[in-house]
Amino acid sequence: MNRRRQKPKMDAKRWATSVDPLEMVCYLEDAGCYLEFEAFFMDCFNRIRHELVHPDVLATPFTFGVDVDELTDAAQAAIDDMNRHLTELDEDSKEWKKLDREIRYSKTVLARDYHDFGEANRFLSAYLIEISDDALSESRIQADFLRSNYDFPFVPRGEE
Repeated sequence: MNRRRQKPKMDAKRWATSVDPLEMVCYLEDAGCYLEFEAFFMDCFNRIRHELVHPDVLATPFTFGVDVDELTDAAQAAIDDMNRHLTELDEDSKEWKKLDREIRYSKTVLARDYHDFGEANRFLSAYLIEISDDALSESRIQADFLRSNYDFPFVPRGEE
């Protein structure tokens, strides 16, 4: 018999101790907390906004509800230009390291290209963990933010 191992159901104890923001975001999505996703999305962006330098990347709106196709296309073009410039630099140079970091963080704005809150949050959370110098710390920061804004069972803080 081929059985898949299923993750335990989310409960108050699991919510209080989880360090997996992707799992937590998925449970919030299943619970239908779509409007509250913007707070998590904005917190992630606000923490890294100082890393975004290129004007076309900064022009990407950080709120939902607006048409962002042209802006994310411009951001992608800016990232492509930065990538081309990166290939002209010596990998050991400070300029290369600085531009590489800017490119990695600039790609976070592409999460805005997802028109679904759940997809955007899953992409942003996973990508920030992937590019972080310390993935576990990044995961904990995100999980702590989710806990600070949502009580189990998914009631936004202050609305209980």
